[in-house]
Amino acid sequence: MHIYRCPQPIFVDGLVRQRLVSNDKLLTKYFLKQKIILQIIPLLGFLLFVYVGLRGLDFGNHWDEYGNHIVPLRAALERGSLLPQWYWMPSFNHDLALVNLLPFIVSYLIVGEAHDSSLTQYLIGVIEQPDFILRMRFMTCFITGLSIFWIFIASRRLTRSIEAASFACALLGSCWELSYHARWYTADPIVMQFIALALIGIVSPGNPSYPQLKLAAVATGLACATKYPAGAFMAAVLVLHILSTGDKNFRRRGVDMLKLCLTFTFTYLAVTPGTIFEVGIFFRDVYQQKGETGTLMFFGKGKRGHTCFSGVVVYLDR
Repeated sequence: MHIYRCPQPIFVDGLVRQRLVSNDKLLTKYFLKQKIILQIIPLLGFLLFVYVGLRGLDFGNHWDEYGNHIVPLRAALERGSLLPQWYWMPSFNHDLALVNLLPFIVSYLIVGEAHDSSLTQYLIGVIEQPDFILRMRFMTCFITGLSIFWIFIASRRLTRSIEAASFACALLGSCWELSYHARWYTADPIVMQFIALALIGIVSPGNPSYPQLKLAAVATGLACATKYPAGAFMAAVLVLHILSTGDKNFRRRGVDMLKLCLTFTFTYLAVTPGTIFEVGIFFRDVYQQKGETGTLMFFGKGKRGHTCFSGVVVYLDR
């Protein structure tokens, strides 16, 4: 019967210590490289997301873009007004289009004498060009892609794990439905991006701080100014404030909740001031949209092909 004998240790204490130190350095370098790679995953995911979006921007016409965005914008330009007088949806996309017109306004003012038309007619000509829709689609895709960073930060704060955060943002960035939808000049993917930003303010291993909740209130206000139902997320912010504060002074707690609500409201109104300045038109359009979608909160059955149906199924069904 053969008995296996363990070999004698060949390391003396000094050599063992030397090799342990060497191994520690190798492991440190390995984990440092791994950490760096994981930290750049959000940037790589964002760049890939935007690149894929750019490849698919020029897909043709979309049912919402011209009637819901270009027509109200043209009417506003003809009136010489910044307000759209159209509130089936809030004004974030309208404001985004106005920002997109700024380079053209500057160009006109610099070489205005070379144009035969007025500034209004010049801008109307700009928005009627297919290139303007493509520019707006790119801005939508770019803004939507920012959600990859927000999910990375929120996951990192919640789990304290860079691996989990990298996986979460990579999962979002590689989502077919998101990439498919982000190529449209429409509100839905931008709403998702603002809600992802709000998550940074409410997720935390412990209780979220008051400044974090203010960030969530601002992000929720922007989301609501993009599509009305997103304002419901403010309820989560207020509930978290109630649960997270250790202050037994109910008056101070009430004042803080009021400040959060005012932060949300002022953010919304800064983007959609027509809620106040065109209040009659605002309520008329919201009421009409209620009849179109079935409920005031726009949670009706919707229409075939919109986001309340499976994007992949509808795409394949065409």
